[in-house]
Amino acid sequence: MKKIVITLAILLSISAIAAAQTITLRDTLWLRKATHINYDVESWDTVFVDIMYGSFQIERIFLSSNGKGRWNGYYVPSFTGNIVAEYNAVYTGGDTTIEEQYVSVLDTAAFFGGASGLSAADIWAYATRSLTDYAGIGPNGIVIRCKQSADSTPVAGVTIQVLDSLEEATCGIRTSDSQGRGFFALYDGTHCVRLSKPGWQFTVPETLKVDGNEDTVYYASVYYPGSPATCFVWARVWNSDGTPAEGVTAEVSIPTYPVRYGTVLMNPYYRSTVTNSEGIWSFEVIPSDSLNPSTTKYRFYIYLPSGEIVKQDVTVPDQETWELTW
Repeated sequence: MKKIVITLAILLSISAIAAAQTITLRDTLWLRKATHINYDVESWDTVFVDIMYGSFQIERIFLSSNGKGRWNGYYVPSFTGNIVAEYNAVYTGGDTTIEEQYVSVLDTAAFFGGASGLSAADIWAYATRSLTDYAGIGPNGIVIRCKQSADSTPVAGVTIQVLDSLEEATCGIRTSDSQGRGFFALYDGTHCVRLSKPGWQFTVPETLKVDGNEDTVYYASVYYPGSPATCFVWARVWNSDGTPAEGVTAEVSIPTYPVRYGTVLMNPYYRSTVTNSEGIWSFEVIPSDSLNPSTTKYRFYIYLPSGEIVKQDVTVPDQETWELTW
Protein backbone atom coordinates (compact mmCIF):
# COMPACT_ATOMS: atom_id res chain seq x y z
CA MET A 1 0.00 0.00 0.00
CA LYS A 2 2.81 2.40 0.90
CA LYS A 3 4.42 1.84 -2.51
CA ILE A 4 1.15 2.63 -4.27
CA VAL A 5 0.68 5.84 -2.27
CA ILE A 6 4.21 7.04 -3.03
CA THR A 7 3.87 6.24 -6.74
CA LEU A 8 0.54 8.07 -6.89
CA ALA A 9 2.06 11.09 -5.16
CA ILE A 10 4.90 11.21 -7.69
CA LEU A 11 2.55 10.99 -10.64
CA LEU A 12 0.36 13.74 -9.25
CA SER A 13 3.31 16.03 -8.66
CA ILE A 14 4.84 15.35 -12.08
CA SER A 15 1.59 15.65 -14.02
CA ALA A 16 0.83 19.09 -12.64
CA ILE A 17 1.39 21.47 -15.51
CA ALA A 18 3.74 24.33 -14.70
CA ALA A 19 2.30 27.82 -14.87
CA ALA A 20 2.89 29.70 -18.09
CA GLN A 21 5.94 31.94 -18.01
CA THR A 22 6.96 35.00 -20.02
CA ILE A 23 10.60 35.84 -20.69
CA THR A 24 12.52 37.93 -23.23
CA LEU A 25 15.49 37.20 -25.48
CA ARG A 26 17.67 38.78 -22.81
CA ASP A 27 16.54 36.28 -20.18
CA THR A 28 17.61 32.75 -19.30
CA LEU A 29 14.99 30.06 -18.77
CA TRP A 30 16.15 28.15 -15.70
CA LEU A 31 15.17 24.49 -15.86
CA ARG A 32 14.72 22.88 -12.44
CA LYS A 33 13.11 19.65 -11.29
CA ALA A 34 12.97 17.82 -7.95
CA THR A 35 12.15 14.18 -7.14
CA HIS A 36 9.78 15.35 -4.35
CA ILE A 37 8.65 13.16 -1.36
CA ASN A 38 11.38 14.74 0.77
CA TYR A 39 13.97 13.21 -1.54
CA ASP A 40 13.21 9.73 -0.11
CA VAL A 41 12.42 8.27 -3.54
CA GLU A 42 15.29 6.96 -5.68
CA SER A 43 16.66 9.64 -7.98
CA TRP A 44 15.84 9.54 -11.66
CA ASP A 45 18.56 8.11 -13.85
CA THR A 46 18.15 10.85 -16.43
CA VAL A 47 16.24 14.10 -16.70
CA PHE A 48 16.18 16.02 -19.96
CA VAL A 49 14.12 18.86 -21.40
CA ASP A 50 12.97 19.09 -25.01
CA ILE A 51 12.38 22.67 -26.15
CA MET A 52 9.45 22.43 -28.56
CA TYR A 53 8.11 24.93 -31.10
CA GLY A 54 4.79 23.42 -32.05
CA SER A 55 5.67 19.86 -33.08
CA PHE A 56 9.30 20.75 -33.84
CA GLN A 57 12.07 19.96 -31.36
CA ILE A 58 14.42 22.92 -31.19
CA GLU A 59 16.88 21.64 -28.62
CA ARG A 60 17.35 18.85 -26.08
CA ILE A 61 18.95 19.83 -22.76
CA PHE A 62 20.13 17.23 -20.24
CA LEU A 63 19.81 18.39 -16.63
CA SER A 64 22.50 17.68 -14.04
CA SER A 65 21.79 16.27 -10.58
CA ASN A 66 23.15 17.76 -7.38
CA GLY A 67 22.91 14.33 -5.72
CA LYS A 68 20.19 15.48 -3.36
CA GLY A 69 17.15 15.08 -5.60
CA ARG A 70 17.44 18.39 -7.45
CA TRP A 71 18.07 18.57 -11.22
CA ASN A 72 19.23 21.79 -12.87
CA GLY A 73 19.89 23.25 -16.30
CA TYR A 74 19.08 26.28 -18.41
CA TYR A 75 18.00 27.36 -21.88
CA VAL A 76 18.88 30.65 -23.57
CA PRO A 77 16.22 31.52 -26.18
CA SER A 78 17.45 32.44 -29.65
CA PHE A 79 14.10 33.48 -31.11
CA THR A 80 10.75 34.86 -30.02
CA GLY A 81 7.46 32.98 -29.92
CA ASN A 82 5.56 30.43 -27.84
CA ILE A 83 7.58 27.38 -26.84
CA VAL A 84 7.01 24.38 -24.58
CA ALA A 85 9.66 22.95 -22.26
CA GLU A 86 8.94 19.22 -21.98
CA TYR A 87 10.56 17.70 -18.89
CA ASN A 88 11.30 13.98 -19.34
CA ALA A 89 12.25 12.06 -16.17
CA VAL A 90 13.54 8.54 -16.78
CA TYR A 91 13.53 6.02 -13.93
CA THR A 92 15.87 3.05 -13.40
CA GLY A 93 13.28 0.62 -14.71
CA GLY A 94 12.84 2.60 -17.91
CA ASP A 95 9.56 4.34 -17.01
CA THR A 96 9.34 7.97 -18.09
CA THR A 97 7.17 10.79 -16.80
CA ILE A 98 6.65 14.00 -18.76
CA GLU A 99 5.72 17.48 -17.56
CA GLU A 100 5.14 20.50 -19.81
CA GLN A 101 6.05 24.09 -19.08
CA TYR A 102 4.60 26.75 -21.38
CA VAL A 103 6.80 29.76 -22.11
CA SER A 104 6.34 32.90 -24.20
CA VAL A 105 9.56 34.50 -25.45
CA LEU A 106 9.12 38.20 -26.18
CA ASP A 107 11.41 40.86 -27.55
CA THR A 108 11.15 44.64 -27.50
CA ALA A 109 11.42 44.51 -31.29
CA ALA A 110 7.93 43.02 -31.34
CA PHE A 111 6.58 46.44 -30.47
CA PHE A 112 8.00 47.83 -33.70
CA GLY A 113 8.31 45.67 -36.80
CA GLY A 114 5.83 45.22 -39.62
CA ALA A 115 2.80 45.71 -37.37
CA SER A 116 3.86 49.33 -36.98
CA GLY A 117 4.49 49.80 -40.69
CA LEU A 118 8.26 49.56 -40.53
CA SER A 119 9.59 49.77 -44.05
CA ALA A 120 11.94 47.25 -45.58
CA ALA A 121 14.58 49.98 -45.87
CA ASP A 122 14.48 50.57 -42.12
CA ILE A 123 14.96 46.98 -41.06
CA TRP A 124 18.74 47.08 -41.16
CA ALA A 125 19.23 49.17 -38.01
CA TYR A 126 22.93 48.38 -37.65
CA ALA A 127 23.65 50.93 -34.92
CA THR A 128 21.25 49.32 -32.46
CA ARG A 129 20.61 46.02 -34.30
CA SER A 130 17.28 45.98 -32.45
CA LEU A 131 15.41 44.35 -35.31
CA THR A 132 17.93 41.89 -36.70
CA ASP A 133 16.06 39.06 -34.98
CA TYR A 134 12.30 39.39 -35.08
CA ALA A 135 9.90 36.45 -35.33
CA GLY A 136 6.74 38.46 -35.95
CA ILE A 137 3.59 38.67 -33.84
CA GLY A 138 1.07 36.59 -35.81
CA PRO A 139 -0.85 33.56 -34.49
CA ASN A 140 0.58 31.00 -36.94
CA GLY A 141 3.75 29.00 -36.33
CA ILE A 142 5.81 29.11 -39.54
CA VAL A 143 8.96 27.11 -40.20
CA ILE A 144 11.08 28.15 -43.19
CA ARG A 145 13.81 25.70 -44.14
CA CYS A 146 16.81 26.54 -46.31
CA LYS A 147 18.41 23.65 -48.20
CA GLN A 148 21.00 23.11 -50.88
CA SER A 149 19.38 22.27 -54.19
CA ALA A 150 22.01 19.65 -55.06
CA ASP A 151 21.42 17.27 -52.14
CA SER A 152 18.90 18.94 -49.76
CA THR A 153 21.64 19.61 -47.18
CA PRO A 154 20.52 22.28 -44.67
CA VAL A 155 22.06 25.71 -45.19
CA ALA A 156 22.80 27.51 -41.92
CA GLY A 157 23.37 31.23 -41.50
CA VAL A 158 20.86 32.35 -44.12
CA THR A 159 19.17 35.67 -43.45
CA ILE A 160 15.43 35.12 -43.95
CA GLN A 161 13.38 38.30 -44.29
CA VAL A 162 9.59 37.93 -44.55
CA LEU A 163 7.74 40.94 -45.96
CA ASP A 164 4.17 41.74 -46.87
CA SER A 165 2.94 41.07 -50.42
CA LEU A 166 4.05 44.54 -51.60
CA GLU A 167 7.49 44.24 -49.97
CA GLU A 168 6.84 47.44 -48.05
CA ALA A 169 6.81 46.18 -44.46
CA THR A 170 8.96 43.58 -42.73
CA CYS A 171 6.89 40.98 -40.88
CA GLY A 172 9.81 38.98 -39.51
CA ILE A 173 13.53 38.42 -39.92
CA ARG A 174 15.59 35.46 -38.68
CA THR A 175 18.87 33.67 -39.34
CA SER A 176 18.61 29.96 -40.18
CA ASP A 177 19.97 27.67 -37.47
CA SER A 178 22.34 24.69 -37.83
CA GLN A 179 19.49 22.70 -39.38
CA GLY A 180 18.68 25.45 -41.87
CA ARG A 181 15.48 26.51 -40.06
CA GLY A 182 13.96 29.88 -39.27
CA PHE A 183 10.91 30.14 -37.01
CA PHE A 184 8.27 32.84 -37.47
CA ALA A 185 4.91 33.91 -36.06
CA LEU A 186 2.85 35.31 -38.94
CA TYR A 187 -0.70 36.28 -39.85
CA ASP A 188 -2.65 34.64 -42.67
CA GLY A 189 -2.01 36.10 -46.10
CA THR A 190 0.51 36.25 -48.94
CA HIS A 191 4.08 37.20 -48.06
CA CYS A 192 7.33 37.72 -49.93
CA VAL A 193 10.47 36.06 -48.62
CA ARG A 194 13.97 37.34 -49.26
CA LEU A 195 16.81 34.93 -48.50
CA SER A 196 20.48 35.82 -48.64
CA LYS A 197 23.86 34.41 -47.65
CA PRO A 198 27.23 35.33 -49.18
CA GLY A 199 28.29 32.67 -51.68
CA TRP A 200 24.76 31.31 -52.21
CA GLN A 201 22.15 32.00 -54.86
CA PHE A 202 18.45 32.07 -53.96
CA THR A 203 15.34 32.90 -55.93
CA VAL A 204 14.49 36.41 -54.71
CA PRO A 205 11.84 37.00 -53.72
CA GLU A 206 10.01 33.78 -52.94
CA THR A 207 6.25 33.71 -52.31
CA LEU A 208 4.87 32.38 -49.02
CA LYS A 209 1.12 31.87 -48.57
CA VAL A 210 0.13 31.53 -44.93
CA ASP A 211 -3.13 29.85 -43.98
CA GLY A 212 -2.52 28.41 -40.53
CA ASN A 213 0.71 26.72 -39.47
CA GLU A 214 3.14 26.18 -42.33
CA ASP A 215 6.39 24.27 -42.94
CA THR A 216 8.06 25.19 -46.22
CA VAL A 217 11.43 24.73 -47.93
CA TYR A 218 13.41 27.07 -50.17
CA TYR A 219 16.48 25.93 -52.08
CA ALA A 220 19.82 27.55 -52.85
CA SER A 221 22.84 26.75 -54.97
CA VAL A 222 26.48 27.51 -54.25
CA TYR A 223 27.96 30.37 -56.23
CA TYR A 224 31.68 30.81 -56.70
CA PRO A 225 32.35 34.39 -57.79
CA GLY A 226 36.10 34.05 -57.37
CA SER A 227 38.20 35.90 -54.83
CA PRO A 228 37.43 39.61 -55.08
CA ALA A 229 40.09 42.23 -54.63
CA THR A 230 39.74 43.71 -51.15
CA CYS A 231 40.83 46.86 -49.38
CA PHE A 232 42.28 46.80 -45.86
CA VAL A 233 40.42 49.67 -44.13
CA TRP A 234 41.84 50.73 -40.77
CA ALA A 235 42.01 53.55 -38.23
CA ARG A 236 43.67 54.28 -34.93
CA VAL A 237 41.78 55.47 -31.84
CA TRP A 238 43.44 57.46 -29.05
CA ASN A 239 42.51 58.08 -25.44
CA SER A 240 42.25 61.67 -24.21
CA ASP A 241 45.72 61.36 -22.66
CA GLY A 242 47.27 60.42 -26.00
CA THR A 243 47.63 56.69 -25.34
CA PRO A 244 46.23 54.03 -27.71
CA ALA A 245 42.59 53.15 -26.89
CA GLU A 246 42.30 49.36 -26.63
CA GLY A 247 38.94 47.55 -26.79
CA VAL A 248 37.06 50.30 -28.65
CA THR A 249 34.22 48.93 -30.81
CA ALA A 250 34.09 49.63 -34.53
CA GLU A 251 31.35 48.48 -36.91
CA VAL A 252 30.88 48.45 -40.67
CA SER A 253 27.70 47.84 -42.65
CA ILE A 254 26.11 48.57 -46.01
CA PRO A 255 22.98 50.68 -45.38
CA THR A 256 21.60 50.65 -48.94
CA TYR A 257 19.64 47.75 -50.43
CA PRO A 258 20.10 45.81 -52.64
CA VAL A 259 23.87 45.70 -53.21
CA ARG A 260 25.55 42.90 -55.18
CA TYR A 261 29.01 41.65 -55.94
CA GLY A 262 28.53 40.06 -59.35
CA THR A 263 25.25 38.18 -58.91
CA VAL A 264 25.75 37.61 -55.17
CA LEU A 265 23.51 39.67 -52.92
CA MET A 266 25.67 41.41 -50.28
CA ASN A 267 22.84 42.49 -47.98
CA PRO A 268 22.57 42.15 -45.08
CA TYR A 269 26.19 43.12 -44.44
CA TYR A 270 27.54 43.80 -40.96
CA ARG A 271 30.91 43.34 -39.25
CA SER A 272 32.14 44.31 -35.80
CA THR A 273 35.58 44.39 -34.20
CA VAL A 274 37.53 46.09 -31.40
CA THR A 275 40.83 47.97 -31.36
CA ASN A 276 44.00 46.10 -30.41
CA SER A 277 46.65 47.15 -27.89
CA GLU A 278 47.89 49.77 -30.36
CA GLY A 279 44.40 51.27 -30.69
CA ILE A 280 43.96 50.01 -34.25
CA TRP A 281 40.86 48.42 -35.76
CA SER A 282 40.60 47.08 -39.30
CA PHE A 283 38.20 45.51 -41.79
CA GLU A 284 38.86 43.81 -45.12
CA VAL A 285 36.11 44.92 -47.53
CA ILE A 286 35.41 44.90 -51.26
CA PRO A 287 36.09 48.31 -52.87
CA SER A 288 32.94 50.24 -53.67
CA ASP A 289 33.47 50.38 -57.44
CA SER A 290 33.52 46.54 -57.54
CA LEU A 291 29.98 46.48 -56.21
CA ASN A 292 26.67 47.07 -57.95
CA PRO A 293 25.83 49.94 -57.70
CA SER A 294 29.41 51.21 -57.88
CA THR A 295 28.43 54.24 -55.81
CA THR A 296 27.76 52.04 -52.77
CA LYS A 297 28.93 53.55 -49.50
CA TYR A 298 30.01 51.64 -46.42
CA ARG A 299 28.80 52.92 -43.06
CA PHE A 300 31.34 52.94 -40.23
CA TYR A 301 30.55 53.46 -36.56
CA ILE A 302 33.35 54.06 -34.04
CA TYR A 303 32.39 54.20 -30.36
CA LEU A 304 35.04 56.52 -28.90
CA PRO A 305 36.22 56.35 -25.25
CA SER A 306 34.73 59.84 -24.71
CA GLY A 307 31.25 58.45 -25.36
CA GLU A 308 31.03 60.10 -28.77
CA ILE A 309 29.92 57.91 -31.66
CA VAL A 310 31.56 58.63 -34.99
CA LYS A 311 29.46 57.80 -38.04
CA GLN A 312 31.01 57.82 -41.49
CA ASP A 313 29.34 56.96 -44.82
CA VAL A 314 32.17 56.57 -47.32
CA THR A 315 33.06 54.89 -50.61
CA VAL A 316 36.03 52.56 -50.16
CA PRO A 317 38.73 53.08 -52.80
CA ASP A 318 40.21 50.35 -54.98
CA GLN A 319 43.56 50.07 -53.21
CA GLU A 320 45.25 47.60 -50.88
CA THR A 321 45.05 49.70 -47.71
CA TRP A 322 43.14 52.82 -46.76
CA GLU A 323 43.01 54.78 -43.49
CA LEU A 324 39.64 56.11 -42.40
CA THR A 325 39.85 59.56 -40.86
CA TRP A 326 37.31 61.78 -39.15
